[in-house]
Amino acid sequence: MTTSNSNYTYHPSSIQLEHTTKTPTPKTKTKKTKFFHLTLNEILTLLCATFLPIVLGIYTAIITVQEGTVADERRQFDLEQAAKFRQQTIYDKFLDDIYKLEKDGYLNEEKNPWAFANARFRAAHRQWDAIRKADILQFLKENQLIGRKPSIKNRAVKKVDNIIHLNDLNFDNISLTSPTGSLNSLNLEYIVFDQISMINARFSFVNLRETSFSHSRLNNVKFSDSSLAYASFNSTELDGTDFGNTNMIGVEFSNIDLCTTILTEIQLQQIVFTNSILPNSSICGQEKTTSTPSMITISTTEELSTSQSTPTALCPAANTLNSKEALTITFGSGATQYSSATPAAFGFTTTYQQIFNGLNGIVNNGQFAFVTTVSPVASSWHQDTVDHTPNDDTTTTHGYMMFVNAKETPDDVFRMTINNLCIGSRYEFSVYLANIAKKGTNLTPPNIKFEVQTATTPNTLLGTVATGDIPAYATLAWSNYGMSFIAMTSSVILSMISNASGGGGNDLIVDDITLRVCSPTANAICNP
Repeated sequence: MTTSNSNYTYHPSSIQLEHTTKTPTPKTKTKKTKFFHLTLNEILTLLCATFLPIVLGIYTAIITVQEGTVADERRQFDLEQAAKFRQQTIYDKFLDDIYKLEKDGYLNEEKNPWAFANARFRAAHRQWDAIRKADILQFLKENQLIGRKPSIKNRAVKKVDNIIHLNDLNFDNISLTSPTGSLNSLNLEYIVFDQISMINARFSFVNLRETSFSHSRLNNVKFSDSSLAYASFNSTELDGTDFGNTNMIGVEFSNIDLCTTILTEIQLQQIVFTNSILPNSSICGQEKTTSTPSMITISTTEELSTSQSTPTALCPAANTLNSKEALTITFGSGATQYSSATPAAFGFTTTYQQIFNGLNGIVNNGQFAFVTTVSPVASSWHQDTVDHTPNDDTTTTHGYMMFVNAKETPDDVFRMTINNLCIGSRYEFSVYLANIAKKGTNLTPPNIKFEVQTATTPNTLLGTVATGDIPAYATLAWSNYGMSFIAMTSSVILSMISNASGGGGNDLIVDDITLRVCSPTANAICNP
């Protein structure tokens, strides 16, 4: 059969089957990698079997340690909480005991069974931590059981016994600070901290005015933004103590080694030193041969600048009550209005001319007189003035005072050299002054400048202060003026200089000139 097509002719007989016989590709078998006749899978299985227990063991050990640590921390926390609870329980029990004692009247002046209260306090104190000790001090002060304010009447200071006594107690590491910072200082004034240990204590914004730290251990204590005005430190350990910017006016340091104590230049001028070694002493750093500090060592007067010698106010009554005087001038007493005594009789000089019997009672500009009373020759003056010195009048005699009609220019009203002062001690140079002009007369008020300088060349100025205008009153009034200073040499010059301008007025009376040491126990005069 023939199939015909114009384009294609199919001949079945011509078909040839083309068959290419392909050689089949042999199947490649995956060879297993062997290590020492072990396959990789076998090795991995072996490793897992070996290390999994180790990992689990390590994990278990870590968990166990962590659980143990947590348990220890919880145990420690529980112990601390128990200790705090115990501390608080003791604290609360003490407060409860004190409240009961007060309620039953056992903390008053009449019954005075304070030994029982002190025994309770000391038993509790031995078990308190530093936090409770700080809290209890504030509680005792707030309830006037410690730090009771002295009563002052007519300059007579009467100390009041504390109900709770702090001596022989330990206050190491205590921290006392005001909860309001500079807004209101923590009040701990007048407290007696004698014979206590207060190592590493911290005081911040605390009022410690007139506190006592005698015979105590205050090493490495830090004071900041506080006041220690008129506090006393006698035979106190102050190694490494830093007084920071604390107010130290009138502070007394007696028998103290201050070689490692940190004090500023201003503080060194504020403090009253007795038989103490200052930080800048040449003795510091040397081997000590005695436990008693040698006499105070101070830089030479040439090194003391005026700015370092800024005087402070008059010493407090508590420091001058019964204190020893190096100088007292009352001008005596007599039966006549005018005294015949001269300034030389009292050991001072003046640039003013003395009048022994003023013409018609007049003392002119640049003149003075020692009088029992100022003559009522001027309607602007107070009539029948009398001196300030108490108890110097009798039925026939009256006390003298110095009546000064000051010059129009500054000049010495009073100048005196005094010797044998105790180097390093603080002194108060004071006087009673009064303006004899009546209030409303509009006369120039007197004004006196106080100066203290060393008596040896170059006469270094130790301090100066002015009264300002001395006011006129409707009734004549005496006022106490002056300054305090540290004796840097044994001899000083005391001066009072008229500091007002103009001669229309500027009239005053002077009485009771004194120089006294600012301490009730220190000597005013030392042997040369």
